[in-house]
Amino acid sequence: MKRDVVEIGKPERPPRERVSAEEWQLRRELAAAHRLVAHFVFVDMTYNHISVRLPAEPDHFLVKADKVFMEQVTASNLVKYDLHGRQVSESGYKASPAATNLHAAVLKARPDIVAAVHTHS
Repeated sequence: MKRDVVEIGKPERPPRERVSAEEWQLRRELAAAHRLVAHFVFVDMTYNHISVRLPAEPDHFLVKADKVFMEQVTASNLVKYDLHGRQVSESGYKASPAATNLHAAVLKARPDIVAAVHTHS
């Protein structure tokens, strides 16, 4: 089923111009992971998310924006947060507090973890 993308806002510069090549590649891989989970796993509307820690910035992670279905996630609409749940990237998008609090807590408690997945089944 195709769903319309919800446009939350537009940053002044495209995300590709604001991040390193390493972060951009990680964003692409994380977006693909969201689409794979959406394809193979039952997901509950927009209340599912995957996060990944940034290797070059271990106190920061990427997570999907709120009100975006998993199959709509792109490298450009992922949002960067710190381990205190504060958004640290210029973006027209924001993640849900539930997503940021959950992923920040997991990644803060477990520095050895590089990614976390939250789905409803």
